Amino acid sequence: GLQSLGIGKDDKVAIVMGNRSEYLFLWFGLSKLGALEVPINTAHRGDLLTYMVDKADCRLMVVQSEFLDRVAPVLKDLPKVEKVLILGKEKEALPKLDKPVLDYWQVVNNSGKYDEVDVLWSDPFIIMFTSGTTGPSKGSVMAQNYALYMGECVIEAAEYDENDRLYNALPLFHGNAQVLSTMPALMSGARMVLAERFSAGKFWDEIRYYGCTEFNYIGGIVPILFKADPKPDDADNPIR
Repeated sequence: GLQSLGIGKDDKVAIVMGNRSEYLFLWFGLSKLGALEVPINTAHRGDLLTYMVDKADCRLMVVQSEFLDRVAPVLKDLPKVEKVLILGKEKEALPKLDKPVLDYWQVVNNSGKYDEVDVLWSDPFIIMFTSGTTGPSKGSVMAQNYALYMGECVIEAAEYDENDRLYNALPLFHGNAQVLSTMPALMSGARMVLAERFSAGKFWDEIRYYGCTEFNYIGGIVPILFKADPKPDDADNPIR
């Protein structure tokens, strides 16, 4: 579907999307084409959003309809963006924007023949922007082999195998969720449980329900879990 839109090797595509399976499909599809995903924090608006999409030379934006309120106002300031691919709800009408709009599902379902692309280990797969704590966010360019190598490192360190289920509540626009959870799951044969977002209230219930053996965390997640009121079944979980 992406190839039918003219997306090919070295093209950059901005993704403004929450945690959902379609994000993974886009990432893998772009990588298979030798194109680059440019993950955008779904909280970004205005100048910061414009800066990242423009700095990365994105030709296409793929936007979940829930986030159009922050994307639509800046499209007029993004001359390099040619089209906007919208992932909406079933039978949701496409809005009129300052760029041509396309329906994600129509593009996916009507795609034709796929022409294989020669993608090397050294070809870039992503431009991921830093948090920008010391200045404007910088676009980190990472090679295909970076994702594979990090997957191998995590598998070796955590000893994952096909019996594991990895709980991933971190956003897919962040490197942690991509190369420290998704890649190890793919490469070890484990399953990944993709939560929409971290929720202290749902955390252990979902761990138990899905039989997860591992979770990956950053920042305040563990302190938040420790602050929760103790329950008699706190230790009743499959986490190893």
